[in-house]
Amino acid sequence: MTRPLSLLLDVIRFIAALLVFFHHAAIGKFASGLPYRLIATDREPVILFFVLSGFVIAYSAETKDRSPGTYALNRLARLYSVVLPALVLTALLEPLGSWLAPQLYADHWIDPVTLANIGRPLGLQLVATGLYVNEIWWWDVWPSVNSPFWSLGYEAVYYVLYALVLWGGRFRWAWAALAAVAAGPKILLLLPLWVLGVGTYHAIKAEKLNRARGYLLVAATVAAYVLFLVLGAKAALDRLVLGWRPDMGLLLSNSDEFLSNYVTGVLFSGLLIGLAAVARDLAVPLYRLQKPIRALAGLTFTLYLFHYPLVYFLRATVLATGLERFSPLIVTGGTLGLVALLAPVTEAQKGTVRRLLARIATRTERPAL
Repeated sequence: MTRPLSLLLDVIRFIAALLVFFHHAAIGKFASGLPYRLIATDREPVILFFVLSGFVIAYSAETKDRSPGTYALNRLARLYSVVLPALVLTALLEPLGSWLAPQLYADHWIDPVTLANIGRPLGLQLVATGLYVNEIWWWDVWPSVNSPFWSLGYEAVYYVLYALVLWGGRFRWAWAALAAVAAGPKILLLLPLWVLGVGTYHAIKAEKLNRARGYLLVAATVAAYVLFLVLGAKAALDRLVLGWRPDMGLLLSNSDEFLSNYVTGVLFSGLLIGLAAVARDLAVPLYRLQKPIRALAGLTFTLYLFHYPLVYFLRATVLATGLERFSPLIVTGGTLGLVALLAPVTEAQKGTVRRLLARIATRTERPAL
């Protein structure tokens, strides 16, 4: 992977996380000052994350994580460096925020999946999410209001499946099939997007696209996606899935837009392949902006997992203190500011978490005396 392409991927990752934040914070009850239209970003940024995840894991497994032990340590360190603090933050802010503004927390989405999750004990939510079993089969569990955790229940399964295929030995496909059955159909419906990311990495690695075709592919994929939205094709595919049976939305939950997600994923894959072919032409501005790009990329995972409990809590603080006119500054600015302050305690500690996990693994492997 070239440095210009790596920087472009960092830009895309941060923008995707920012769009997820906008999608939630733009909801009217938060008075964030963000245009309500931004809630239309919906699930699309997460689809980009799935494709990017497959891309990055394929690259890492080939260049850095060349053994199952190294792969497992790096994946767990990456996840838990942010997941554990996010779970703690959610568990601490939920009761305090509910005390400050109970009506805000009581006003959840009224879809059946969210209503079912509200009825579960917080302890169960935290444990299921922390073990990444929160989305298996028909389960939809996340901690309190922190619904973005759903995607990790998918992604962690994809990590396991990929490891089994790479290092599962003679019966690797059998092991992978058993793991897939344990995960359930909901998670498997979005697996092609993650696999598409793996394929995208190998397509870019082959370097079969010249610059001219790269620019053409970038323009074509962007235009195709705009038309996909404007002409109503995405909405039509989503209606088609939900029309199969009355409870389809409840059964599939976050996979209920899988047909339109496939289109988004394929177009995004094409965009990445095109960008890889022209990335060197953008090297000069990217190198000049390298420090801020890397800094913002370092906030991505923290922004994704911390923003929703922070948005809720900061809005509750506004309601409790009567500082309504400062709500946009407190909710939007406060969330982004706190994420920037907390990221060094989370994402930047990935190496520390990895060393701790390595020590635990080493002690576990020692034979008893």
